[in-house]
Amino acid sequence: MPEPLAKLFAEAGDSDLCNGLFEHLLTLRGEVPDVSAMAEEERIVLLVWQTYGIIGNGGFDYLFGGNLPGDPDYTLTAEAYEMIGCELAAHAFRQALALFPRGEAPRDLDERMRMYRRGPGDRRGQIDGEFFSADKEIEACLARYIRQHRQVYTQLAARPKPQWAKKKADPEPEPRQLDPVAVGIPELPHWARVAFAARCARLVYPYFPRFWPDARPERPLSIARATQLAERSAGAGNAADGLESVATDALMTAGAALAISLYGYPMEDPEPGPPDGTAATHALQIAKAAEFAARAALAGPKQSANSATEAYVWARGLATDLGEWELFETMQREFKELRRAARRGRWTHRTAVPPEVFDEGYEPEEPSKPWWKIW
Repeated sequence: MPEPLAKLFAEAGDSDLCNGLFEHLLTLRGEVPDVSAMAEEERIVLLVWQTYGIIGNGGFDYLFGGNLPGDPDYTLTAEAYEMIGCELAAHAFRQALALFPRGEAPRDLDERMRMYRRGPGDRRGQIDGEFFSADKEIEACLARYIRQHRQVYTQLAARPKPQWAKKKADPEPEPRQLDPVAVGIPELPHWARVAFAARCARLVYPYFPRFWPDARPERPLSIARATQLAERSAGAGNAADGLESVATDALMTAGAALAISLYGYPMEDPEPGPPDGTAATHALQIAKAAEFAARAALAGPKQSANSATEAYVWARGLATDLGEWELFETMQREFKELRRAARRGRWTHRTAVPPEVFDEGYEPEEPSKPWWKIW
């Protein structure tokens, strides 16, 4: 339960006051309120505190990668920063919106992200940095705004819920669509999981040059090594030496793609990055698939399902983002064939699974029966 409002106003510092009132508003209005239908004093607190956290976690790219109910083009949010008097944050918000044609963020998510991620990351990095530098100022300005409107907020508990906020009867829920591969990976034996994760990484690896054509040789090499070592581990039924190192190298490649071309962070050792933020995101997906394939090989049977699933999800994300449905269907088909082979061969967590398992026409050896079952 949120702290009582009277206690918050009497004792809380700026950050605790903002967060405490935010929690009160969510309790009153629901977890996903429509900000366009509420009073200005409530809307400003909800929008500023929510987006302050989102942008703080991943810049404006994180913000534009989601939707705000009641503010599809982010104009109310930009106005909220103006209303609390935080000019530095408000200016950063205006500059972020200015990256879109006519300063209007498209309501369609895919179109919005393509537009925002166009071009090098320098400008995006500058805007994010300006917003980050307003960190404490945002808290102070919002807390001041809240205290100035204390009477409005202290009346919230006694105020009846407006008509728009009343809970409507829930419609009949639609059946949840689960990805059979993501659900099925934990059912595979350990080395089969690793083999499939490595296979996913190998399937997406050829796309890397398209999205980072001028990458230094060590960038694609980090992905290839992580993939190869995961394959070697699965084929031997034993975690190979160096898995932690190659997983870290692939992680560094993923991070560099985002840092250079999406966020525009200054690099101590400058290098050419992907051509824009969208390409950087796709390069990251490829590198993360390889990283998690190596981490699946490094993990034991109790933990490898999570890493193997991550490898698949990153590879699947690339395929669906690009509309490469043949690639997506290949992953789905090969998973089914692998699972069938595991069942037919009665594989265990110790069963080695070589890359050849994905070759056309591969047949696993039938487990030999004890001599006493032959008769």
